[in-house]
Amino acid sequence: MSTTESQPAVSPFLAPPILTTESTTPSIIHIKRDQLLAKPLSASAEPLTTRFGSFPVSSLLNIPYGSQEESKGFVYILAPTPELWTTSLPHRTQVVYTPDSSYVLSRLRVRPGQTIIEAGAGSGSFTHAAVRAIYGGPEGKGKVLSFEFHAQRAERLREELKDHGLSQHVKLIEGDVCEDGFTFNPSLDKPHTTKPTDPDSVYPDPHAIFLDLPSPHLAIPNIRESTKHAVHLCCFSPCVEQVTKTHTALHAGRWQSVETVELSHRRLEVYYTPKDTVSGDCGSFNEALDKLKVLARGRRERIEKGRWASGQEVDDTEIDQMVEDKKAKSRAKQEGPQQRRPKPTLNDLKLGPKTGEFIPVISRYEPELKTHTSYLTFATLPIKWDEEEEKECKEKVEREKGGYVQVFRKGWTKEQETLNENKKAKQKMMEEKRLKKQEEKRKRKERSQGQAQGGEPEEYGVAEAKEEIKEEVKSEQ
Repeated sequence: MSTTESQPAVSPFLAPPILTTESTTPSIIHIKRDQLLAKPLSASAEPLTTRFGSFPVSSLLNIPYGSQEESKGFVYILAPTPELWTTSLPHRTQVVYTPDSSYVLSRLRVRPGQTIIEAGAGSGSFTHAAVRAIYGGPEGKGKVLSFEFHAQRAERLREELKDHGLSQHVKLIEGDVCEDGFTFNPSLDKPHTTKPTDPDSVYPDPHAIFLDLPSPHLAIPNIRESTKHAVHLCCFSPCVEQVTKTHTALHAGRWQSVETVELSHRRLEVYYTPKDTVSGDCGSFNEALDKLKVLARGRRERIEKGRWASGQEVDDTEIDQMVEDKKAKSRAKQEGPQQRRPKPTLNDLKLGPKTGEFIPVISRYEPELKTHTSYLTFATLPIKWDEEEEKECKEKVEREKGGYVQVFRKGWTKEQETLNENKKAKQKMMEEKRLKKQEEKRKRKERSQGQAQGGEPEEYGVAEAKEEIKEEVKSEQ
């Protein structure tokens, strides 16, 4: 048998197929937006009965995923994904919905091939999302270690993972991580309980840990440091009291980058609506007047009927008005309702909305949020250091520091030599300039004395000397 044939089939949750087939893995039946049904497809199964009609399962086989099947109404057949499974799974505990699980996996930096621990598996919604995050192909080494305290829930989740084709990527462990820690026996395939003192128990050395427990602060001291990589932690806590205790436990250890956040997921609903019914639009005056007339007419008819029933007199004018009202109602019924305006096409939207037509984009936030509001506490446990590693690190730093000092010393020496040379050149230039000025001053003095002996005024050379003195003062400044 070849290596390719010996490999187990890839789960539809990890590689969705094109066509629906008979399988224990459920397909997702989309009945309406807030109603999804997870159902394994089998030709011998009972017909699928919904409010939109009955659908034989045989008609749902060997068709492309995403197809629409019609009866009285219609349903869609969708391929299974962790997101769709989260909204259609049977609830055994509170569910971690997609807005929380997707953010948690990104903050935990989960990548294919890594090992992640999940404590508090519950209904298995986060388990499916974590498997897809660590999946690195059929030969990948990624693993999800899922701890569950409740035996019946653990067994039920184990059956679901087997039916979904995910059992080879998940190690389900029955145990209490608050009491026994995160050790397990890798030789056992079924849920089991281990103690740290058991000779066959091992610690998995995970890259990330997700705690969905009532008391996560009791499990934090059981997390060990890794000598290969940092450990990223997330605690899923509905109550602030749990967050306070979690922070206390984290700060008592070597945890860093402790942070608590809260997610508020809201979805925008986009739809078409007539321009006259837009929220905040007062509408036309004629429409408001017609509505008031209809209300007044109905109120008047009720009053007149009451007067007739009690035997009171009614004048002819009132009778004529009631007859006209009835005629108007009969004409309106014969004419029928106004035709609805068609929704705009793509070309119409490019031209923009016109008077009385549908506005292309109207949006609002969904009124109800289907998600579990909680507090997410994140922290990082750095790599473990022992005495030998610390000594090696110090020696490496000293070596690098010594090499850096030598390089710096050579550079500093060369720089000092350059500065000294520049300083000497500058001093030499200043000295030459000073001697030149003295020589010029002496010559001017001799010239002025010779001119004085020849009978010319003495101020002729004094003026030049004053200008020279001014220049010297400016240069010194």
